Amino acid sequence: FALAKEKHFFKMTGWFVWCASIVRDDAGVYHLFFSRWPESFGHDGWINRSEIARAESLSLDEPFEFKEVVLARREGDYWDADNAHNVTVQKFNSSYYLYYTGNYGNGRYWDHRNHQRIGVAVADQPTGPWQRPAAPLIEAESGHWHGQMHANPVVVQIPDGRFMLIFKGVEDNGTARGGKVRHGVAFADSPVGPFTIHDKPIFDLPGAESSFIFFNCLISIVLFIKLLAKIFKYSIFCLDKPHAANFLLLVFNTLVGIIFCKTVSNRFHTALAEDTEIC
Repeated sequence: FALAKEKHFFKMTGWFVWCASIVRDDAGVYHLFFSRWPESFGHDGWINRSEIARAESLSLDEPFEFKEVVLARREGDYWDADNAHNVTVQKFNSSYYLYYTGNYGNGRYWDHRNHQRIGVAVADQPTGPWQRPAAPLIEAESGHWHGQMHANPVVVQIPDGRFMLIFKGVEDNGTARGGKVRHGVAFADSPVGPFTIHDKPIFDLPGAESSFIFFNCLISIVLFIKLLAKIFKYSIFCLDKPHAANFLLLVFNTLVGIIFCKTVSNRFHTALAEDTEIC
């Protein structure tokens, strides 16, 4: 990897730019979907001012150009009237699916946050038009580990043909802030659901935010080998220098990461049907 150059940064004057997701269309054009909201509302303005927009580039190595707002706030009694955020886009078969978080509320932070739900918009092309959902993809279930709100969706098609949704949920405990923040999994036969939420969360990691998942075990092995090579190279350079502590910290973090990934993998296998093969 090389350091990113100025052209590799996508930014918009006067806007916070957040949670990007890229898809390539059949013509080879890259479409960057992202959340944005005016800087004048401050960082917490995302809660009821965020919208989803799109930019384009002919190459991942070239700058992206802003094109349009895809999902904006909308007037009316909608589940996503005041917010469109946490975007992730996928192409399944011949259609494009834009998964996102939406909310409505009374203008107060926690009211909007606790009305966060996940939806999916569908289009034949990344340029739209996008069919916006009338209802959330899944509902929070009172008394469950995700009873307060949902956010940060990511969806992938697993080897048995089903669709797997990973999302963040907050436990309802009678307070505005809610209880523990956990990540869970749900399954469906269609990318638009209905999704069935697994009873137990797949991991409980303080500070965990957006997740990402893909199915390609060969790539995973190659990346792991490259990581080991980096560690070996770093050890030769650092062990006889003042940076030895940094190297030891890197090794420790790597081992913690491996243990954590193994734990999550075991929980995935528990959630998946017994006949599902990951690799």
